[in-house]
Amino acid sequence: AGYATFLRGLTARTLDAALAKVTFDFVAEIAADFPINVLARMLDVPEGDTQRLIDWGNRIIANTDPEYADVLLHSEESEKYRDLPFRSPASLEVFEYGRELAARRRGGTGTDLISKLVNQTPMDGEPLSDRDFDNYFLLLVVAGNETTRHAITHSMRTLIDHPGQADRLRADLD
Repeated sequence: AGYATFLRGLTARTLDAALAKVTFDFVAEIAADFPINVLARMLDVPEGDTQRLIDWGNRIIANTDPEYADVLLHSEESEKYRDLPFRSPASLEVFEYGRELAARRRGGTGTDLISKLVNQTPMDGEPLSDRDFDNYFLLLVVAGNETTRHAITHSMRTLIDHPGQADRLRADLD
């Protein structure tokens, strides 16, 4: 509920910007834009950094695509990164970025997710280790963004492929 006004505004801005064009890339301008901005708000990441989050996710997840990957998954070079998520050196950049945010928030009273992770002890009584924080932050940035982007994209594709269902949705938004 605390995000309702923000989400309505973000939805309006995202759709208005895309729909003002004659044509647009749905994935890039809606499906990718919306979730990363929600995630950035929850993490209190500066607006200017949202594209970096998208780029890191692409570089990490698309580890078999030479267009995105720094090091291809099955290459000899990937062996150096075998202990990193998806064998991607981009993971190191995400870890460092998360650590910088955590260092600035540690000891503060922020209500964003990073502040809560570094300043509150979990219910089990065990504070997050640095390694746990790294992995949790990366999981939020990559999986939180990727899964939502794909869910939005596939939902739109399904509505396009099944116009009767799109009509049904329009008729009953509840």
